[in-house]
This record gives sequence, C-alpha cells and structure tokens, in this order.
Amino acid sequence: MPTALKNAFEGYCQKIGYEISYRDLSLSPLRMRREVDGLRIADARHQQFLDLEKFVVM
Repeated sequence: MPTALKNAFEGYCQKIGYEISYRDLSLSPLRMRREVDGLRIADARHQQFLDLEKFVVM
C-alpha cells in the first residue's frame, strides 16, 4: 500500500477513536476484489472489537 494512503488511513483511525490494523492487504481492481489478512479493530482503550483472519470484499 502506498505510504500516503497508509498514513491517511492511520490518521482517520485515530480521528474516529479506533485502532485498526492488518497483516496484509491485496487489491485486484480488474476482478473487483479486496483481501485483508489479519484484520483487527480495537477501541481507544485497546479492547478488541473485531478480529478476522481473512476478510474478502467482492
């Protein structure tokens, strides 16, 4: 993921009060598919809200 996009994403997460992290991100624009490995969402107190091993959007 380009650095500018990653920095914008991290800034947005801080603004909304959540910590969102992932291990790997794969984008396939021609197949209109996005895959996120190791998606984790936690609130500002680091309490886990969502933890997914693999998340696919088509």
